[in-house]
Amino acid sequence: MENRDKRKTYWILPDFQKRFLIRHLMLVGGSVLVTAAIVLAFIFWQDHFLRAQFFMVTDQVGQEPVVLSRWQIVLPGIILTEALVLIFTSALGLAYSHRLAGPIYRIKKTLEAVHRGESVSEVHLRERDEFKELADAVNRILRK
Repeated sequence: MENRDKRKTYWILPDFQKRFLIRHLMLVGGSVLVTAAIVLAFIFWQDHFLRAQFFMVTDQVGQEPVVLSRWQIVLPGIILTEALVLIFTSALGLAYSHRLAGPIYRIKKTLEAVHRGESVSEVHLRERDEFKELADAVNRILRK
């Protein structure tokens, strides 16, 4: 990727990107909570209806086993996994918001310049940006 195609700032349209990330995290967070609820309900069901509720576990060979419940075995893994999912999807959401906010910013600035009567060049977007059809439509209008 050429240097001119790199964004130099993370918050291009801060209000838009923050709203986008909040909605994105609400969707992902809701999915994570539903998944956790299903897994925990299944564990509760197993503990309630199955006889083997405790397990003998050792960290190393030759060590005295420790008695752990199913909750003590599964819950830390669920919490860690879901925290990592939220962090990872937050980073992806911010990266994707660039593909939305950058083109919106460029198109908005071009249209504002046209409104002020300034001479403007065409709207150029990065290869992986969204809203290319909108930029093409604006460019067709500018060419007239």
